[in-house]
Amino acid sequence: MIFKVGFDSVLLMSFRQHVTPPWLLGRINGTLRVVFSGALTLGGAAAALVGEVSGPRTATWVACAALALVWVPILRSPMRRQTLDGT
Repeated sequence: MIFKVGFDSVLLMSFRQHVTPPWLLGRINGTLRVVFSGALTLGGAAAALVGEVSGPRTATWVACAALALVWVPILRSPMRRQTLDGT
């Protein structure tokens, strides 16, 4: 799992640098860091709440279900069909 995270980070950063104009790279990278940090914070708080209310076993199953379904919004996204040349 840890190798996938590193691999995905390199791919996403390379893609972002390719499609973003140079004068916007700093703003894009800063914005995404804030968004991702906020998502981690909210995810941790949600996991703690589920664990406190329903127990750690339920929290683990909820996390498994969330990880199993995380690809659904990506699959349904219109960005999936975009190419680098804008078509």
